[in-house]
Amino acid sequence: MRVVIPYRHANNNDLYYAIRSIQKNYAPLDEIIVVGDRPTFDFDGTVIDCRDHRDKEFSIYRKLMKVAGKVLFSNDDIFFMQPVSDIPDYHKGLCSDRKPSSPYYNRMYKKCPAHWLDFD
Repeated sequence: MRVVIPYRHANNNDLYYAIRSIQKNYAPLDEIIVVGDRPTFDFDGTVIDCRDHRDKEFSIYRKLMKVAGKVLFSNDDIFFMQPVSDIPDYHKGLCSDRKPSSPYYNRMYKKCPAHWLDFD
């Protein structure tokens, strides 16, 4: 499985430790792909440059769309603390079915493709 991490540079070591934990503990790992800003350290993976948009969620969407096929979406603040080989597919249903009360999130969910699942 390819793991995709959309990334915007931050002045911390979170990405480094997230990648190390995935490499150490995720058994079906084929490749780690960082999309966005280039990490400040070398790692055995792929980097796809992608600038941020002013809208955070759209930036994440645009970064994920740079990678075709089935992937495991992760973040720089998700750490695999023990060996794992199977990640459950937890979701809340379709994004198109969500009706959040916040105008910001309402606009965001309306922009999602109809077939997308809501993992938020």
